[in-house]
Amino acid sequence: MENKKGYTKEQYEKAKQVSLVGYITSRYENFKDGNTIKLKEHDSFVLFPQTDTAYWFSQKIYFKTTIDFMVQFENSSIISSIIELSGDNTNYEYIDKKLKKTAVLEKEIRLPNKDIDNKKLFAYLTKSRGIDTNIVKFLVESGDIYQSEYKVKKGDKELSFSNCVFVGKDSVGNIKYASQRSTNTKGSVYKADVYGSNKSFPFVMKSSQQDVNWVNICESPIDCMSYASLDILKKEDYTSVDYLSLGGLSDKSLERYLDNNKNISTLNFCLDSDVSAKKVLVSFKEKYQNLGYTVLTDYPKLKDFNEDLIAIKTEDKINNLLNLPRQDINNEKVISYLTKEKGFEKDIVEKLIKDKKIYQSKNNIERNDKKYTVSSCVFINNDKTYGIEMSLYSKDGKTEYMKEHANPEKVSYILNKADSSMLAVFNNPVKSIEYSLQNKENVLTVMNMKNIENSIIDFINKNHEINNIKICIDDLSFKKLNTETKEYDVINYSELIYKKIERFGKNNDITVEDKRNQDNNFLQSETKTTTKTIKM
Repeated sequence: MENKKGYTKEQYEKAKQVSLVGYITSRYENFKDGNTIKLKEHDSFVLFPQTDTAYWFSQKIYFKTTIDFMVQFENSSIISSIIELSGDNTNYEYIDKKLKKTAVLEKEIRLPNKDIDNKKLFAYLTKSRGIDTNIVKFLVESGDIYQSEYKVKKGDKELSFSNCVFVGKDSVGNIKYASQRSTNTKGSVYKADVYGSNKSFPFVMKSSQQDVNWVNICESPIDCMSYASLDILKKEDYTSVDYLSLGGLSDKSLERYLDNNKNISTLNFCLDSDVSAKKVLVSFKEKYQNLGYTVLTDYPKLKDFNEDLIAIKTEDKINNLLNLPRQDINNEKVISYLTKEKGFEKDIVEKLIKDKKIYQSKNNIERNDKKYTVSSCVFINNDKTYGIEMSLYSKDGKTEYMKEHANPEKVSYILNKADSSMLAVFNNPVKSIEYSLQNKENVLTVMNMKNIENSIIDFINKNHEINNIKICIDDLSFKKLNTETKEYDVINYSELIYKKIERFGKNNDITVEDKRNQDNNFLQSETKTTTKTIKM
């Protein structure tokens, strides 16, 4: 009999026996960390399987039962939590905590109600996540995604919330799995599998072609859609292959998929770049190679392929893609440094800032137990694939530090590209700008000196008219231990670089000029007034 609290004693006792670890791991993405389990979205949330408890370290909240978790983490009421956990169709793992035995009851999936339209779903996936509109339309029409609605009473008000629902189907089209993700972009994010979901039935974006032999494997449905959107940007046919979501880092769904798709021979794992994904990928590669599959891997430049997609499709992609330092509130120190100390015209510096070629950054550093604020000038490559950070203060006439921020595929900062057969190579961005103001030549700045030859070769391969190279790098040297004399020999590194490039030039019929020992101060007073514009 139901008491005044809205539930019976039997319901309460039954709800208390639902495994906290079983409930959470069936609904939230997680990964093993030694003898514990952590949530992927909240790595300070730790599950302890041996005691069937959990602790949220960042919030200092201890969970003893699933009821505690639903009330404090999912904002559910005590009554609705107990009723749901003790329902006739309950499918969670039960633990008799006295006998230490477990039993999994059969369950039936409870799909969320469909909303009247998919407007919020489209807005979230296409605008916030950058996914191609045609992909979203296709998945909505095929019934693989839809917008759900649920209402919550708060006092006298009824609040309405929307989620994206991603489904997995069996071989005849029955939905056996579904996960939800809230469409809101601010505040807390709801993300969980729905009640009764079977993770072995994957979300799949099926190819429009027959007898497909290739599948791209991602961690989540949004990753699948993002990877396909990136294929579209590369002008590749995303409909020629399948895309499968693991729903985390378990391969249960992949095993079932491969059982039902015997024509698949190539597995391309496109997982996130975090530590847990890299660890599990090692076992996946070994397992499926031993089963006779061709196993490939593709890694995102950022955390995952959706972040890569957003970085490419937003104006702020430079900072996102290269992980450049944050921009300061103004550029006063950069303007002062380049005009007063380096002799640039102010309108040229302001044009560089306006064109997003340079900006002022601010970094906090610690030295000798003291904290300092250091301003830097950041130089951005023409094609947004390379950046150089240079401090705005010097010691004994030398810049304190320079640091490169590069797309792994790029090794050079191409400041200026001109219709010329000449290429000037620098390792100092300020000097390269000075030179470009006075000379209508191609200017290349290389910070990673070990890759200087590769940078030049890459540039010449794309600009076949180059037949003369000027080496304008600073003098560099390093100490090397002489194993015979046990003393350090000073090695002229810039000389080694020059000889290396000179050999390259002779082999390719290109003249190489040595400009290293010249005073590379290219801003002459008599020409400053004539350099009001600069081709970047």
